[in-house]
Amino acid sequence: MTLALRYLGFEVSEDADGHVNFDAMASVLPDHVHALQAEVQQVLTWARHHFAGTEAPLDDGGDWDCDVQTTEEPEAGKPEATRTTLTLSITGTVQFAQAFEQQFSWD
Repeated sequence: MTLALRYLGFEVSEDADGHVNFDAMASVLPDHVHALQAEVQQVLTWARHHFAGTEAPLDDGGDWDCDVQTTEEPEAGKPEATRTTLTLSITGTVQFAQAFEQQFSWD
């Protein structure tokens, strides 16, 4: 069963070593921050469950690795509202990438 992602839309690329990169960025207002964080957690929980013990840099023998960055800044014209921008980058082996693409869908 494929799970549809609401906030994360990944751009997929492959590097010279055959590793697959999934990069997503989402920017939300405060009332959507928890939902965005839950979606990121869902993706990472899946990866940690299905590829247990293999989260490490690929150059060190891992099957997948990730980086999550979050920034906050005032919404333009609305100083009382803070916009949260989250970036999620996942790099994986071809096997990881195939399983990832079968598990999740995004627009």
